[in-house]
Amino acid sequence: MVSYFTIDATGENTNFQKEISNMMHGFGDNPNPNAATVVLVEDIVLQQLRSMIQEALNYSLLKGTNVISNHEIIYLMRKNPVKLKRLQNYQIKMDHIDNTRNPTAANPSTTSILTGIVLEEEKESKKKRTHIDVIKDLDEMDEVSLVKFDAIDYLRKVRAAKITESMSFEKYEAYHKARCSSFRSGYGLSKGFVKLESWINPTKELKITQLALEVLCFLAYETSHLRQNL
Repeated sequence: MVSYFTIDATGENTNFQKEISNMMHGFGDNPNPNAATVVLVEDIVLQQLRSMIQEALNYSLLKGTNVISNHEIIYLMRKNPVKLKRLQNYQIKMDHIDNTRNPTAANPSTTSILTGIVLEEEKESKKKRTHIDVIKDLDEMDEVSLVKFDAIDYLRKVRAAKITESMSFEKYEAYHKARCSSFRSGYGLSKGFVKLESWINPTKELKITQLALEVLCFLAYETSHLRQNL
């Protein structure tokens, strides 16, 4: 199947170099990481996301649809229970943040429309699927529930704790801000992924749901963390 992605990433206006630079600082790197490394990490993340989207599209076409939902993306992750467990925790955290910022978000009736993104409307008769719902559907052997300890996540927390031990308030404030950086443009499904969607789907040819974009946002962050020591 012909790939939808024919635009060279270096020729696009949208980029996440500032965000990746901040994330690398949050991962324990220098506050001003090497620019070439930032560009390299950005390219790796972009290529990984586009490759995954292409696979997800192929899978969705087999099902008779050209819409890429979170189901297709999570399906591609199904053999990695540890990463699925992290996605579960990510969903719980984001739900908590959204509900704290907007108490009515827990029971939305409709979702605002964004250009180039297919929205999943809430219907009274059918509850909107979440990442956790999809994971439960795909995890036939219940492997995710067996993940009790995530060594990589533990080491991340230990590293962060050690880094902040002797920090001044000013440095800690900057570090905390860097730790909060991600590929989201904001919180809430209605406005959080405009930039990400423009980055990975610049021609707007693909139909990607916001829930799919949220999973891709999670995966982009995970990849950036793994590539910080390149």
